[in-house]
Amino acid sequence: MNWIIHLIAGIIFAAIAMSVLGLKESYLLIFLLIPFYALISDIDHKNSKITWIGLGFSLILCLLGLFYQSMFLNVGVGLLAVVLISVFVFEHRGFTHSLVFGAIICAPILYYFSFTEFAIVYLVFYSHLLMDGLFFKIL
Repeated sequence: MNWIIHLIAGIIFAAIAMSVLGLKESYLLIFLLIPFYALISDIDHKNSKITWIGLGFSLILCLLGLFYQSMFLNVGVGLLAVVLISVFVFEHRGFTHSLVFGAIICAPILYYFSFTEFAIVYLVFYSHLLMDGLFFKIL
C-alpha cells in the first residue's frame, strides 16, 4: 500500500477520534504528528517515504551538529542508527508493524501530553496496520 493511502487513513482516523473525544485544543499538534505516525511502520522498508525522510533529516541534523551544537550531531546519529537498523535488521511488516512498536513509538506523546493525545496518535499508527491488513485480505 502506498504512503498517500496511509496518510489519508491516518487523517480520517484522527479526525473521527478527535470529534468523538471532543478534543479541540490540540488540533494543530495532532495534525503535525499524523504524517509521522501514519507512516512510521514502514521505516523497515528501504524504499518507503518515511525511510528516506528519516535519512535526509538525520543527515541534516548531523551537518548542523558539525557546525553548531553537538546535540544536533547526537540526535542525527541516533536517528540515522534507528533508520539503518530498521531497514537492515527488521523484515518488512515485522516488528515495526506490531502493537508493541506502536506503544513504544507513541510513548513520548504520553509523557509530554495527555492520554487523549496518546490515544489519537496510537490510533493513527494502528490505522496503518489496519489498512495493510485490509489490503492483503482483499487480494
